[in-house]
Amino acid sequence: MMIYFELPRLKEYKWRMKVMARYKVLIHYSDGSSEEEDEIFTSITDAEEYGSYMCSCCSEGAEIMELSNPGDYPLEDAASAEYEVIKIND
Repeated sequence: MMIYFELPRLKEYKWRMKVMARYKVLIHYSDGSSEEEDEIFTSITDAEEYGSYMCSCCSEGAEIMELSNPGDYPLEDAASAEYEVIKIND
């Protein structure tokens, strides 16, 4: 039994992968710093969900630190975070 690969479909797949939009998430902190996440997303919805999740992790971490020792880690001094989804090109 011989198996044949369809080259036109392979070329079309590679072309679609090059054309498909890809996104990254930038996290901006209230102290002025920012961080670019390494994950690459193929849909803007997935990138937005990830950005929202990362911001909630930042605020939850601040609450945990404040609960562990309120005098050393006051919640008022914790950095808040916002995210931005950017489109990347290769």
